[in-house]
Amino acid sequence: MARFDAGTEVGPRVLRAGLIDGPGELAAPTGALASTVEEAQRHVARFADLGYQQIKLYSSLDPALVPHIAKAAHARGLRLSGHIPNGMIAAQAVEAGYDEIQHGNMLFLNFLLQPGDDTRGPARFSRVADSGAALDLDSAAVRAFLELLVRKKTVLDPTLVAFESMFANDPKDKVALMAPYFGRLPNQVERNAVGGGLPAPAGRREAYRAAHTAMGRLVRLAWQRGIPVVAGTDATAGLALARELELYVAAGIPAAEVLALTTLGAAKVMGQDKVSGSIAVGKRADLVLVDGDPLADIGAVRRTQVVVARGRIYDPARLLRAAGMSASSGAAPPTKR
Repeated sequence: MARFDAGTEVGPRVLRAGLIDGPGELAAPTGALASTVEEAQRHVARFADLGYQQIKLYSSLDPALVPHIAKAAHARGLRLSGHIPNGMIAAQAVEAGYDEIQHGNMLFLNFLLQPGDDTRGPARFSRVADSGAALDLDSAAVRAFLELLVRKKTVLDPTLVAFESMFANDPKDKVALMAPYFGRLPNQVERNAVGGGLPAPAGRREAYRAAHTAMGRLVRLAWQRGIPVVAGTDATAGLALARELELYVAAGIPAAEVLALTTLGAAKVMGQDKVSGSIAVGKRADLVLVDGDPLADIGAVRRTQVVVARGRIYDPARLLRAAGMSASSGAAPPTKR
């Protein structure tokens, strides 16, 4: 991050989130571990002192620590986001102080958890795959949950693209987010971009796909109620974003609104909208020029022709080559400046 800011290495502007989990064999492999209020508060203070903007909680954390972490984070001006810890549901996390929930499965588990489910492990995926399509999204329970999110101004980061390959793919399928790049990827990446996600018992794959469609519908229902949605991916950096946007459009959110939520909307969530998120005099010169009309085809955001970062103009073909990819076929070279 320091090298990016100094201009000695090409990279984005980075807003950091500090990860806190609880100890145990299923604890997150990175981040800080806390089992007491005092440990959790020390971690929050350390992240705040280092200039982090956000705390992310993970699945092994003791739910009793959540309100204490929320209070400590908010006192230092940090946002609180994350998984829903095992033994807790999303509504309880929001009431305890969450500003943002990561991953659409966590929303469905609010209604689908069964006694004995351990959401530190695969149950947090398989329960939603098995039962998500049967959840009545027009029920009073779902409406009440969405109203809670409205009231608390909770942000949703659904990462639909991460669940698409998990729920929809059979073993010989191309991973959807990577499919548009086949023929341009490094060989080892392309080999790993084919394969199934969750093993589906005989005849269950369509039900898993329907669960993923239902996840998109819940995102649309949230967006229709004015609940902020941000376009995280939890998947291959850069390449996955376009597919995430396509999934929002497929769910019924207009393309113009999808572009808005992933630019100015995200900037507002992070308190950056005065300096970023839209093209205006006086704002940071961070933008891309694409070939095509994303309002007609949101996938046009993949066809980048010019990258402007920190006021410098970059040739996307050169950036792709540096990452081991070839440029898209037929792409016109950017105007020289």
